[in-house]
Amino acid sequence: MGMFTGVEGAKASFDAKYLGEGHYLLRIDRIKAGRSRQQKDFLAVEMTVLYAFPDGDGPKEKWHRTGEAVSHMMMADHDSFKGNVKALVANLTGCHESEVTENDCEAVCGDAQPFGGLVAEVRARNILTRAQKLFTKISYVRKFPAGELQDMLSEQVLTTYFPGDTLEKMIVEEAEEGS
Repeated sequence: MGMFTGVEGAKASFDAKYLGEGHYLLRIDRIKAGRSRQQKDFLAVEMTVLYAFPDGDGPKEKWHRTGEAVSHMMMADHDSFKGNVKALVANLTGCHESEVTENDCEAVCGDAQPFGGLVAEVRARNILTRAQKLFTKISYVRKFPAGELQDMLSEQVLTTYFPGDTLEKMIVEEAEEGS
């Protein structure tokens, strides 16, 4: 019995901050569905910050920095859950909200990870809930066009987060989707 006995059954740790106020370009690393220690269902969007727009909400010194891992946790027991997931899917696929199905929502957190690697424009702002508690409202504005990333991101960010010909492949795939 060694120190690492049973490691195969352990879940890998993911260290990220919850997404805070700001206006960002975020690379979606993965979306997962699960159950919390309190036995509540959730959807978690795990992302990497690529860029902070200068018009973001909240104090600039509190904005997330490039390269920071952030997550957006949505709890299924909240009234806003289904509407928030529907908005995420609709805005990142460019379809109308009436077209989003249960299967679409299941797919985004499935093994295929269709949003994995996608760059999203996201706004996060603090609001007061009915219970007068501070809450960060997160809005997925759109899938950010891969062809525009070269104009937005520094060369260092491009080579770090889109190694080799990754960005070029994204641009080609995007063009094929549009035709």
